[in-house]
Amino acid sequence: MAIGSGIVFMPVQIGIKGIWVFIAATIISYPAIYWLQSLYLRTLSESEECNDYASVITQYLGKNWGIALGIAYFLMLLHGGGYGSLPGTLPISPTFRFLPFMRDVFLTLPFTLFSILFVQILSPMNIAYRKIESDKRVATYRAIRANRVAYIILAIAVLFFAFSFTFSISHEQAVSAFEQNISALAIAAQVIPGAVVKVMTALLNIFAILTAFLGIYLGFQEAIKVIEPYLTPDCVVPKKPIELMRTAWSNKIPMIIGGVSNEGLLLYTETKTNPKLLNDLGDCRFVVPMELNMDRDSELCKEYGQQLRKTYYGEKDPSLETLHEYLLMVSHEYFWFPIYRTVLSRMEHAPDVPTFLYRFDFDSKHFNHLRILSCGKKVRGTCHGDDLSYLFYNSVARKLKKTSREYKCIEKLVGMWTHFATYGNPNFDPELTELWQPLTHVAVEKRQPKCLNISDDLKVIDVPDMKKLMMWESFFGRNELT
Repeated sequence: MAIGSGIVFMPVQIGIKGIWVFIAATIISYPAIYWLQSLYLRTLSESEECNDYASVITQYLGKNWGIALGIAYFLMLLHGGGYGSLPGTLPISPTFRFLPFMRDVFLTLPFTLFSILFVQILSPMNIAYRKIESDKRVATYRAIRANRVAYIILAIAVLFFAFSFTFSISHEQAVSAFEQNISALAIAAQVIPGAVVKVMTALLNIFAILTAFLGIYLGFQEAIKVIEPYLTPDCVVPKKPIELMRTAWSNKIPMIIGGVSNEGLLLYTETKTNPKLLNDLGDCRFVVPMELNMDRDSELCKEYGQQLRKTYYGEKDPSLETLHEYLLMVSHEYFWFPIYRTVLSRMEHAPDVPTFLYRFDFDSKHFNHLRILSCGKKVRGTCHGDDLSYLFYNSVARKLKKTSREYKCIEKLVGMWTHFATYGNPNFDPELTELWQPLTHVAVEKRQPKCLNISDDLKVIDVPDMKKLMMWESFFGRNELT
């Protein structure tokens, strides 16, 4: 945040409010930020485990405080990102009018506070030092020293920039710049001939954007990271999910897994309102899974893209006229292919415990709530999440007649799921005890897996579109797949 876009507006603020206002704001804010960042760094450095801020607070105060302060840290980043680039002034209550000096100091504080703030980089820096130093005390010393040196250098650079501009422009120029919403460098470019200032302006703008982006990126990465870099008692996702599946505790227990018949309906409205999504598909190379880490301009990636396009579109072009082809493709990409990968992983790493596969295909005019919310009342089909309405009561559900199709579907689903939770076998109907069988290694190996199709009737069928799923499978090596 320090060399952010807001810093080029700070001299304008100083020119309007006066040098003494800026000095007072600096005296208040700079020591406060230094103390805050030092305390933050010491809190991170002196914990037993080397983790992000939320995990450290969890160690000190417990899980609830860790979650609460993690959310607060995330919101602080959003708040800081906004203040760092606001050149205007804030409204002040009339009760402050008798203290105009303090009012002006208050208005200048956001500029001085965020001109010196670089808290987002402290946690990654601490983790880096703890990673390379075996002694925690040495790592702590190096992190605190680096913070101190960086703070001094930054403070000198920022103050020199601010004071030099402040002494170079008049109050009238500052007011004019504020009214035109232009920065200090733009003022300089008006009076200094040649292209030097313009080049400096461009460079500073580039650095401002980069540092602001990287600062926010590092903070966001820490605040919302998924794969955690260190193993701790509270760690949940230390590796990629596909790697965790290999040794998961769930490999020792039965599993029900499945999806709905048209998962892609979830994107129906978004795609219809943004047809550019379809028009820009082109050769489909950008649909190739990002997990493969392929260069999008490579010949292999283009080849995979052409396979996808031919498989789903044939000779047609991606457009609104082929919307359902697109929805089928994303249905496989985001849902059914990952489900299929999970099945393959279970066959390899949990071969001795049952895995039951289902496909929910019940279409109701009024009770498929996710489809209605995502697509409107005129579209029919079974959307991602529609099965949840038949398993759990929700706020948009209403009482059903016991003779209705929907009620009977609820009875079937709840019956199967509760029987499975109790006995590890979903076949609850005494007359259909052998209907839903677990997947077999032989059938999956032959790429002929079967699933229970849940509609008005329960019926075991071959998994639909198996050839298309196998096409996605062909993009991955065996080790990458499971």
